[in-house]
Amino acid sequence: MANSAGMSRRAVLAGGVVLLGACSSDTAPPARTPASAPGPGRGVSAPVRPSATTRTVADFLSRDFVVAHRGSGDNWPEHTLTAYEHASLSAADAIEISVRATSDGILVCHHDADTKRTTGVEGRVSDLTFRELSTRRVDARPWLGQEIGLEPIPTLAEVLRSLPPDCLVFIEDKDGTNTHPLLDMLDSQPRSTERFVWKQWAPAQQTRAARARGYLSWGYLTSDVLDRMEEAAQQHDMLGVPVDAADGEISRLVETGRPVMAWEVHTRSQRDRLRSLGVAGLMCSNVPYVLESEAPRATDSFGTGLRAPGDLPADPAGGWSTQPRLDAGNPWLTLQGDAVPRYLLGSMSPTPEEFRVSFTVAWAALPQGAHPRAGLAFCLRDDDSYHPRQPNNSGSYQAFLNADGRVALAYQAAGWTASENLATIAPSPGGISHIEVEVTRQRISFTAHGHTMVVNHMDARGGYMWLWGEQLGVGARFSDVAVAAL
Repeated sequence: MANSAGMSRRAVLAGGVVLLGACSSDTAPPARTPASAPGPGRGVSAPVRPSATTRTVADFLSRDFVVAHRGSGDNWPEHTLTAYEHASLSAADAIEISVRATSDGILVCHHDADTKRTTGVEGRVSDLTFRELSTRRVDARPWLGQEIGLEPIPTLAEVLRSLPPDCLVFIEDKDGTNTHPLLDMLDSQPRSTERFVWKQWAPAQQTRAARARGYLSWGYLTSDVLDRMEEAAQQHDMLGVPVDAADGEISRLVETGRPVMAWEVHTRSQRDRLRSLGVAGLMCSNVPYVLESEAPRATDSFGTGLRAPGDLPADPAGGWSTQPRLDAGNPWLTLQGDAVPRYLLGSMSPTPEEFRVSFTVAWAALPQGAHPRAGLAFCLRDDDSYHPRQPNNSGSYQAFLNADGRVALAYQAAGWTASENLATIAPSPGGISHIEVEVTRQRISFTAHGHTMVVNHMDARGGYMWLWGEQLGVGARFSDVAVAAL
């Protein structure tokens, strides 16, 4: 997805900062920051709540806004008190809550009908008593790293008690059968119709009851019902569209005149594309990264056991199994698989205009007859999904290790499926290669195995980086990724 030509990153941020009030985060430091260690107890540092201010949903409907999808599930265990509390204090304008009911009628916050994905234990929420459900824990370690804490599935009542009184919420009855109990609970909250938006699949009829009580509604259109957008515009105050919908479909939805919000947004390139199409809201899973509320890091965070905001596998929608394992004290991140695994280093992007990047790469094991490659792609102009063997919308350089131990520097032009070799350095014994690249406006210096080669090449100068591999089998290991300005 290409960057929006007319929307600068600072412009996106400016729209959010005006609205933050009590839910804004502390000012980000101006310099590159090292990867932070996990906080005590839950694997995240405790939030600091600022003083409350009065805000309403109407405050942001006339401008760009961001909602923390599942409490920003790329950053904190989804639909938990930890996620909601941190997201309410982030740069998001609102949070999203999914609600289901246990067999004894307790409203709880959980997206899936079954608990298998989030807790590892099978069982439908509607078949479990709350006492049975309360023994299970949301285990987001496969997605967020082994140091993230195990979290209980919270009741809606305790979540509402924990949120600041001005926090804005998009809330959905996922079962579709708890409309009136849920509305009764919302009605009991201060300024309820100013703070809560009823969220529902657009064709569902429960919205009528919510709007009759004075709540605004957000009706989201899944790909199979996008042809019903005019009908949805008559029934809802806001409309939703999948982030992978075609440009024409999104534009037609915007033309209905209702504010449009897209879900689920993980990257800055998705943000820029959607803004360029006139989308007002982002249902965002990766709030600190997408809104750039944290400065780029100088080193990787692999050894902390926690994934840094912005670091993502190539297909975040593919599920938790796509995330490489992260263990505290283990400095290596391993990419493996028969396909072409790729990993966005968003936490360290964008790089300075002139910079040095270094990393260590080694084979986890090298089966006989295999011909893998693994390395770092850099100087991409945005964080749109990168692939070393497919056309990309940006030119890039690749510094990589070959199966025979040779280290190479190559250039892949935008739209190309192959790369052009620029330099090669002979193998070194030991099986581990430390590679260093310096990028200036005029040249690239490439160092490995004690040798340096200089290439006068200036065709790519973006600031985004990806780890990648090909034909890896059991895997390639990466560590010690570091970026510094020259």
